[in-house]
Amino acid sequence: MPTDCLFRADAYLKSCEARVLSVTEQGGIVLDRTVFYANSGGQPGDSGTLTTSDGCRRAIDTAIYTTRQSPRSRTSLRPARLPSPSAIG
Repeated sequence: MPTDCLFRADAYLKSCEARVLSVTEQGGIVLDRTVFYANSGGQPGDSGTLTTSDGCRRAIDTAIYTTRQSPRSRTSLRPARLPSPSAIG
């Protein structure tokens, strides 16, 4: 399932609700949708925070593409400090 990159329709969107699809081997968090622009072509990815349903906030260092950049790309958020998978799922 690709990540719905909401920033493509609205570059000023600052938040959205999303569902965690998986956690990569490197500790990246893959969501079903995102407002984070992914690192690409020399442009840095967005940083910010991810807030869980219980109110816990995680700092996000950057967003990266986990597959080739295309409209069907998946993106991964790299936490500033990696939480355990059980802490975010």
